[in-house]
Amino acid sequence: MRKKIILPIACLFSGAFLLTAAVVQAEDLLQIYTLAVQHDAGLAVAGEKKAMGMEAVPQGLAALLPSSALTMQHSAVQLHDPVSSRYNTDGYTLTLQMPVFHWENIKGYEKSKKEEKRALVEYAASEQELMMRSVKLYYDALLAMDTQRLALAEKESMAQRLAYTKARLEVGTAVMTDLHDAQAAFDLAETGVITAEDQRQARLEALGEVVGRPITELAPLKEEIPLIKPDPDAIDSWVQTAQTDNLALKLAVLDREIAESNAQAALAGHLPGVDLVAAHNYADNGDMPAAIGGGFSVRSDSLTVQMTVPLYAGQGVSSKVRQAKAAHSMTQEAEDLARRQVIRQTRDAYRGVVAAIAQIQATRQVLRSSQSSLEATEAGYEAGVRTMTDVVASQRELFRAKRDHAQSRYAYIQQSLGLKYVAGLLSAQDLQAINAWNRNGTRD
Repeated sequence: MRKKIILPIACLFSGAFLLTAAVVQAEDLLQIYTLAVQHDAGLAVAGEKKAMGMEAVPQGLAALLPSSALTMQHSAVQLHDPVSSRYNTDGYTLTLQMPVFHWENIKGYEKSKKEEKRALVEYAASEQELMMRSVKLYYDALLAMDTQRLALAEKESMAQRLAYTKARLEVGTAVMTDLHDAQAAFDLAETGVITAEDQRQARLEALGEVVGRPITELAPLKEEIPLIKPDPDAIDSWVQTAQTDNLALKLAVLDREIAESNAQAALAGHLPGVDLVAAHNYADNGDMPAAIGGGFSVRSDSLTVQMTVPLYAGQGVSSKVRQAKAAHSMTQEAEDLARRQVIRQTRDAYRGVVAAIAQIQATRQVLRSSQSSLEATEAGYEAGVRTMTDVVASQRELFRAKRDHAQSRYAYIQQSLGLKYVAGLLSAQDLQAINAWNRNGTRD
């Protein structure tokens, strides 16, 4: 009788992470990320913001370059005194203005270059964020799918346990307590299947939302994956790298530099502006009566150095200067906060990778121990020294160990990529390397 119990359960355990249905084509991590790049609305918005930011330099440079304008005019005049007359005048003015000194334009151009750089960094940050989001959604969905398969396997195992207990009860080798325990275990496993299926659907729909179409199957992890320690294996090196390359910190630095340029530009309200203006004028007064100086046309050229000195603007300039200085101080504090957060996040991420490796090794050992414990408990039940409650508890522990081991593997991958993300080093090549740990696009 004992062989009839253990053999089906062992078969269930050995296939816990495999589908029993026919082979289904599955999406791997790189395919999911490629679809996310094509369809994610957040990245599309970031792309438009980058395009907007790239226009900052042309606009800033334009304020330092010459500008020209052509003004044309036609006037119909009704003269009443000293003579009554109606006549027309025509003319035009062509001007070329060269800025010589405008402090706000100089600082505005400097700021525009920082704004362009910020747009590029912000888009790169959006790309990295999408990589991490794709990884999290992918492996969260895989975990939910594994959990659902394990829940089905646990339900089937408990159903076999219940049937076997009923058979023993009929021949008098079991008691009603054993039947109640087996029935309760089966009912609990059935509720677990319902919860796991709901979670699986939710995770797949969340993934489909990002990639723009429904996802039904994902390429699973191989049974054995490499456990790679952080390289370099020194937490301070990662912290130093993060302070240089972390994109959120780069954005905070650029925000502070932009605010500094704004503060300097605000001083322009106290400084003169100098322009060089060349002009060509033409006026046709041929219809104007000669008595009032008409009857001829006038052409003239001029070259003017023009200086504008601000005298008083109702304290508005001083207010803008104070406002810009306050904004600069605020961005300095934000940069300091961002730097401290990056240091903490990098240390947490580094320790997370090390802990994840240890967790995988620990859950693997727990899995072996739980399997041995179940076999021993079953043997004790057959010998009459253990109860059905003990057997059911051991069986649940084994399934829990399988779930914990699966979760630890996915957590390790996310922690490893998370460390590169917080250090500002995450790239599509890292996803390609992780994707090699998946099976070849199918799940049996």
